[in-house]
Amino acid sequence: LTMKTDPENSDYIVESGAMRNFEPWRAEDEEVDKEKKKRDAEEMGDAMKSLENRTIDSKREMDILAALDEMKSMKARHATISTDAMLEALRHTTEEKEKKLEQEDEALIKSLFLQDSKSFIRRLNDDEDEDEYDIGNKQKLETKNSHQPKRKRAENSDSVESMENPATILTGSSTNHGGK
Repeated sequence: LTMKTDPENSDYIVESGAMRNFEPWRAEDEEVDKEKKKRDAEEMGDAMKSLENRTIDSKREMDILAALDEMKSMKARHATISTDAMLEALRHTTEEKEKKLEQEDEALIKSLFLQDSKSFIRRLNDDEDEDEYDIGNKQKLETKNSHQPKRKRAENSDSVESMENPATILTGSSTNHGGK
C-alpha cells in the first residue's frame, strides 16, 4: 500500500495497493474550481461583467453579515431572558387556557340545560313550616275520625256530601237520615 501526498490539493494520492472510494465533496470542489476559472476568464475581457460579479459578491457578503448580526442579537435576547420569567409566562398561558376551557364548558352546560328547560315544568318549593302544619292537621283529623263511632263518621261524611250538594238538604231526601 503506497500513497503520496498532494500538497497542491491538500490531499493524498494512492499509488498502489488500495482504491479510493467515491467522495462527494471532491466533485463539488472541482465544480466550484471550474466555475471560478470560467468567471475569471469572462472578467478578463469584459469590465461590465467584472463589475456585475463584484456587486453580486458584495451583496452575498452583506446578506451573510445581516444573518450573522440577526443571530447575535437573537442570542443576546435569549441570554437576557431568565428561566423564572419563562416559567411565569408559561404558567400564565396555561392558566388562561384553563379559564377559557372552563368558560366554554359552562357555556356548553348552560346551552344544554336551556334547550331542555322548555320541556320541564318548574315547581316552586313551599315553606317547610306550612308543609308541616298541613301534615299535622291531616293527622289530627284522621285521629279524631278514628275515635268516633262508625255512625258519627257516616253522619259527618253525609254532612260533607250535603254541603257539596245543597239540593239534597232542601228536598230532605237523604238516604241515611230518612230512617231516623
